[in-house]
Amino acid sequence: MASLLNDKLKNVKWGVFNVEKLFGKSTRGKRLKSDDRIPGNLPFVTAGESNEGVSAFIGNNVTVFSENTTTIDMFGSAKYRNYKYGADDHVAVVHTEKLSRHAAIFITSAIHKSSYTGMFDYGRNFYAKDADQLNIFLPSKNQQPDYEFMENYIAELEAERIAELEVERIAELEAYLTAAGLKDYNLTIEEQQALDNYNDLIFNEFNVVDIFDVKNTGNILSRDIKQNSGSTPYLCASSENNGVSSYISYDKRYLENGGCIFIGGKTFVVSYQENDFYSNDSHNLILSLKDKNGKTK
Repeated sequence: MASLLNDKLKNVKWGVFNVEKLFGKSTRGKRLKSDDRIPGNLPFVTAGESNEGVSAFIGNNVTVFSENTTTIDMFGSAKYRNYKYGADDHVAVVHTEKLSRHAAIFITSAIHKSSYTGMFDYGRNFYAKDADQLNIFLPSKNQQPDYEFMENYIAELEAERIAELEVERIAELEAYLTAAGLKDYNLTIEEQQALDNYNDLIFNEFNVVDIFDVKNTGNILSRDIKQNSGSTPYLCASSENNGVSSYISYDKRYLENGGCIFIGGKTFVVSYQENDFYSNDSHNLILSLKDKNGKTK
């Protein structure tokens, strides 16, 4: 499958197109200092690769950019956004929102290849005017971008990757069952019924902030705690031990409520935290389930 997709790229006709002529002038975000950010549900995009550049979730009254757009940070790194967001002044937004999702993803990849060249750094930032001047290589048809090809290509690539992941999961499961002596295990009637019910489920795509209240955790430095001084979990962004680095006793004003999803800010490791806990970094995130009225449970 991969070779077929590679052949398609080799055989397609390519053209050079200017970003501003395709999508209009790019937009620049506005500066919002960390101290001025009000906790909320809107992802706020800044420069950097950690968390895809999302540095906080805010409730400030800022310009909200549309989903299905492309951001380019001060270093020239382009990223596709499938959600609404705010952005600071080090981020340029290319308005690809009228394209299909798959075509916009293809465009983002083409932009990244042209913008992320090593030319931009703290001394020479990438700005919206730089985005407008970008020329990108795209599949073309009749001297126009071939969006249909882009859409089909990304859709096929996405389907291929999903199939590969499914094969990997099955192989991991079979290895686990073999090691645990459960490979030839016979399901009970109840277990088989549960499996049948799962196969009948219908899955849909949802925006995280529509289902969860998202906020940053508190920040308790390791130097301020005494390791193994209590019974409350002290979390970091590690993938080991469900993120628990120690159990401590500390000021309860900094205690976070359990029954939530915890995301490590520097590693993006996701875990479920049943019990109340403390956190070592304000870049970590908490996702708390909302009720049917949109309020946090």
